[in-house]
Amino acid sequence: MNKPIVVPLEKIETNTPSIKTFFMKVPLIAQQGIPGQFLMIWTFNDEIPMSLSYIDPKKELIGITVKKVGSSTEKTHLIPEGSLIGVRGPYGNGFKIAGSRILVVGGGVGMACLFPLILQLIEAQKSVTVLIGALTKNELLFQNSLQEYTSLENFRLSIATDDGSMGFHGLVTELMDKTLRKKTFDQIYACGPEPMLKTAFNIAESKNIAFQASLERYMKCGIGLCGSCCINEQIVCTDGPIFESKVLRTMNEFGHSKRDPSGRLIPITD
Repeated sequence: MNKPIVVPLEKIETNTPSIKTFFMKVPLIAQQGIPGQFLMIWTFNDEIPMSLSYIDPKKELIGITVKKVGSSTEKTHLIPEGSLIGVRGPYGNGFKIAGSRILVVGGGVGMACLFPLILQLIEAQKSVTVLIGALTKNELLFQNSLQEYTSLENFRLSIATDDGSMGFHGLVTELMDKTLRKKTFDQIYACGPEPMLKTAFNIAESKNIAFQASLERYMKCGIGLCGSCCINEQIVCTDGPIFESKVLRTMNEFGHSKRDPSGRLIPITD
C-alpha cells in the first residue's frame, strides 16, 4: 500500500515514561502484516518509519510503538486518541520462522518489532526464551504483557538492566552470553541498538547459531528509491529490515557506521 491512508488513533497506551504504543484499525495491514515489517507514519509534521509492534487480524488492529528520541517522535507523543494520522505500508521483509529452540533478545525499544514475533512463536508452540534489556526497570518494554505467558511450559522470560534495578545487572548481551552457556538454541532473533546487535551477532557466530536481526537506518521513501538507508550493498527498506547471518557477515558497516540525512558515512557511537 504505497498510497497513504488517513486513519484515526483508536487507542494510545503509555508503556514507559518515554515509550507509547499507538493503535489503529487498518484491516488490510492487519491481514497482511508480518512481524518485522515496518510502516511509514505521517503525523502531519513529518513521515517516519515505525515497526509493527502489534498485529491482530481478528480485531483488524495494528500498533506502532514510539520512543521519544527527537522532534518528530516528541510531536507524535503529544497526539491524543482520535487524532488522524497517515499510514502506508507494510514494507520490507519479516522474520522467518525457523528452528524449534528459540532465543529472542531485545534491547530498549527494539522489543517493539519482536513482540508480535514472540506471540507468533508462542502460538506455533516453539520453545521460546526471551531476554529483555533496558537502562533501568522503568524502561522495560512489554515486560508485563510477556509475564502473562511465563506459566507456559515452553516459555521463559529474563530481564537485564544496566543499572541493576531489576533482574540481571548488566547488558542484555551479557545475559545472552550467560544464557547460552546453560542452554542450547537453534535460532536467535534480535532487535535493539546496533552496537548491541553487533555484539549479539558475534556471540551467535561463536556458537554457530542462526541469527536474524532487525536493522535501522535513516529512511526517506521506504520503497527503495532514494537509497538513503543503504548499508554496504543492501537497502534496508527493501532488502531488510530483517537480515540473516549470511548477509550480516558481508556488512563491514554493520555495528560501525551509518549515513546521516545528507548521505555522509558517520561512525555509530551508541
